[in-house]
Amino acid sequence: MSLSVLTIDGRNVHDFESFIQEFNRVYSHFGVLWNGNLDAFNDYLVWPDQRYALVWKDSDLLRARLGHGEMVKWLEERVQHCHPSNVPHMRERLEAAKLRRGQTMFEKLVEIVEGKGDYVQLRLE
Repeated sequence: MSLSVLTIDGRNVHDFESFIQEFNRVYSHFGVLWNGNLDAFNDYLVWPDQRYALVWKDSDLLRARLGHGEMVKWLEERVQHCHPSNVPHMRERLEAAKLRRGQTMFEKLVEIVEGKGDYVQLRLE
């Protein structure tokens, strides 16, 4: 049985915002409009309600463009809007990202997709 294939084109991604746009382009026929919330990203990955392959073309570009700098931007925004009890942890992650330590945004997104292995087969090309 062959899997349906959805393709994220790394050439269309320059930062996290453009990754959101590319994701929305690819998933638009499912009626999905993602705003960048990573919990929602996790949920939208199972939206097709069938097993499928998610191909990230030019994943080397994605890896380079969704690095620590994009994680810093995302964490700076999260620190402002997260529950007060999460602020110390988020600030710790933010400081690590500023020092180019910890997960990059690319690594976080891959981790989320790979966590959906029952639904999604990630292919980095």
